Amino acid sequence: MRPRVIVFIAIAIALASLFVRLGFWQLDRLAWRRALNAEVAQHITAPPVPIESLPTDSAAMRYRRVRLSGAFDYANEIVITQRMRGGSPGVNLLTPLRIPGLDSAYLVNRGWVYSPNGKDVDHQRWREPDTATVLAFALPAPSSMANAAGVMSPKIMRSLDFDAIQAGLPYPLARVQLIQLGDTSPAAGIPPRLQPPAPSEGPHKSYAVQWFSFATIAIFGACIFAYNDRHRNRPRVDNT
Repeated sequence: MRPRVIVFIAIAIALASLFVRLGFWQLDRLAWRRALNAEVAQHITAPPVPIESLPTDSAAMRYRRVRLSGAFDYANEIVITQRMRGGSPGVNLLTPLRIPGLDSAYLVNRGWVYSPNGKDVDHQRWREPDTATVLAFALPAPSSMANAAGVMSPKIMRSLDFDAIQAGLPYPLARVQLIQLGDTSPAAGIPPRLQPPAPSEGPHKSYAVQWFSFATIAIFGACIFAYNDRHRNRPRVDNT
């Protein structure tokens, strides 16, 4: 076997090994996604708990339903810009909810409203009663360092930044975001509520199949190359 064939086969084996590892990595990601879907389904279907009973651990609180009553602080409402819904531009309205007897307020995402430029909104139009009992699911507060560039002003942000919000509030803010549940259709003065994401396995299975296919192609390609090279250079028998 000629040296160039050996080199070609070695490269093919190395690539096949890499492709197989990437395929198994995608299968690991698929298993993680399935476990996450099961956890979300378990949390979102469990009976709602009082806000005081919400776990503080990020994994345990994620998508856990809670119920709380208090007064909305509309004067300190936050707008999250450039939120698309059904192809239309809009914003999310996040309003602190103050609960009697608790020092910390909770930031409630009341839902999505249409905005032609994805930024400006008539707050008064979407003002609900000052006091409310809210059913919501919980999400951990995102990292403020990752979202610092998204702060356009103290009350207008491209992405949620709890540190920036806290700096503009005269009271403590709990490090959790609450997504209010309810009707997803527009109603008079009530923003369409957001819903938990639909379960999805993502593209991991198809990606795994692709990587394993690439590995198979690399091995078979090397075998065919070696076979053709061997027969191409086989001495011919002269029968004359």
